Amino acid sequence: MVLVDTSVLIDLFKGNDNAPVRSFKEIIQRHVPFGITSVIYQEVLQGVKTKKEFNFLNDYLSTQRFFYPKDQLASYASAAEIYYLCRKRGITIRSTIDCLIAQIALEHKLLLLHNDNDFTLMAPVIGLDLLFPPKPPSGNRSPRSSAGLRYRARNGLDLVITGQ
Repeated sequence: MVLVDTSVLIDLFKGNDNAPVRSFKEIIQRHVPFGITSVIYQEVLQGVKTKKEFNFLNDYLSTQRFFYPKDQLASYASAAEIYYLCRKRGITIRSTIDCLIAQIALEHKLLLLHNDNDFTLMAPVIGLDLLFPPKPPSGNRSPRSSAGLRYRARNGLDLVITGQ
């Protein structure tokens, strides 16, 4: 299961062509299950320029699978701890919302598809699994195959993500 971050959705809707957008298009084509969070939903809608665009994106996004924090209090404390752990290692996370998105991905054991350096920086600190990080360390990415999207996880195992 894949969690698609705001950064990828914005790039897609703006017509940008980059590796995360191409990966997302492939996820859609292969019918790989994916979803968003309520804060991702909010972030995308906040960026609209017209009421027509708001209505279009609201209609589309509201039909997607949503992932929520598993605990109304503990999930937020864990997100704050992610920020603390990163800061303790000298990593400044620009958006505290990214910590909550990461926490939700961890709680639901989701692969995170993103185009945001905050996630790349926090992933090794908290054990967050990223699908095709934009700037992967050398040797972390496996080639695509016709069988599905391939990714070399932190533990060295190759993951193949196929449709349903």
